[in-house]
Amino acid sequence: MKVTTSKQLSNYLKDTRLSMKLSQSKVANKVGIRQDTVSSFEQNPDSTKLETLFKLLSSLNLELEVKPRASQNDSSDPSGTLSSNIDWKEDW
Repeated sequence: MKVTTSKQLSNYLKDTRLSMKLSQSKVANKVGIRQDTVSSFEQNPDSTKLETLFKLLSSLNLELEVKPRASQNDSSDPSGTLSSNIDWKEDW
């Protein structure tokens, strides 16, 4: 699944949790966090620590894969290798 915002990611994790028929408490207990931390991530993912995200991924048996975006000029390149030759134009 392509995810470009924190809310998309939290929705995906919540959908995964629900499809596994797991409560927020069960997910939290698997990795030693509180139920309200899971709830907070699902409702307001922007304020979640990276450590918490990785704990939630682990609890749901998921992993995070990061890869270059495909070029807008060549969306037929699924590996994203062509886009790696484009210079980044924004300052963060």
